[in-house]
Amino acid sequence: MASKLLAEQKDIVLSWDEVMLIKKFFLLSTIRTEDSLGELAKERSFYDDMQTFLIGLGLSKEEAKASEISVPFVEVGTKDLSDKEYCFRTLRCILDAKDINPETIAKTPNATYAAYRWSYVMYIGFVAFWDASPYKDEFVISDVGMTSELETGCDGETVHDHKKLLFIIKTLSKYGPLNKDLANYLTFQSINQTYFHENFMMFPSSAKRMIVFINPFFKFRLETKKIGIDVPSLSSFTNIPNENLFSANDVEYKKPQLGTIPEHSIGDKYVYHPHKLSGYETRYCNSLFLDRIYQYLGFSSLEKIKRSVKLYRDLNEHYEPRVDYTPLYNLLGIK
Repeated sequence: MASKLLAEQKDIVLSWDEVMLIKKFFLLSTIRTEDSLGELAKERSFYDDMQTFLIGLGLSKEEAKASEISVPFVEVGTKDLSDKEYCFRTLRCILDAKDINPETIAKTPNATYAAYRWSYVMYIGFVAFWDASPYKDEFVISDVGMTSELETGCDGETVHDHKKLLFIIKTLSKYGPLNKDLANYLTFQSINQTYFHENFMMFPSSAKRMIVFINPFFKFRLETKKIGIDVPSLSSFTNIPNENLFSANDVEYKKPQLGTIPEHSIGDKYVYHPHKLSGYETRYCNSLFLDRIYQYLGFSSLEKIKRSVKLYRDLNEHYEPRVDYTPLYNLLGIK
């Protein structure tokens, strides 16, 4: 599959199994760090907490259990696990599962709520490929590996802005009573946004191309826009408001699709059209990498990253930057 992802390829055609492999890679990369331990541990009580929340809103116990936030399965043998042990079990569950379909995860013997809920995000979100500007810029890579963008407006202190979640809740309040199917869909979207706030997650495969995972919210945004619901502009959520970058891929199904849930089969083709970033978009993505680093930064050419390093300095002019690149500024002659 690696040869299909090279920057020389104009279009990328993948099978369903290959798409699942990429998404599993993203899922494991998202939750594999020590920083994830506390968040994953919270998942053990998620459904109990949500049931209590719904009852507090006035639902009966029966209504709460029958809601979209009902317990999908019962975790077995996790009560006495430490946070670290629970994290390792979650990773093992994902590795053992043949794909990241949440139904598959739920049937895995060592299934955890964390694996199940995070698999949902990756399963319904979509993959994209972004190429660096063909002129003076290339991608960098940090030792963190994957990097993401939070909603626009974060000031380095606010963890999440919750703009996507608030939009879904407002839409649910307005249109939910009129359409039960839409209400269920919006409720499902709101559950995902309660803990997944990144707009997109990036992993460079070369200096010229990145594999990107797009938050499922943006697919929801496009779908609601098609049925006439007013949606905020992309600039409300992201610092690169380019509609093309957030568009879904094309799919050629072998079997006729009769329902709302796709039926995948051997021979399906998932066609991706890599999008070329502008110079600023390339440099902005690099500034995110420059901001998320433990110790090492990788690049193919100092000249190709000079403008990105300058942008990072400019973006942090009024803030205390997470990383002090003064030696690099001096080396590149950036003042």
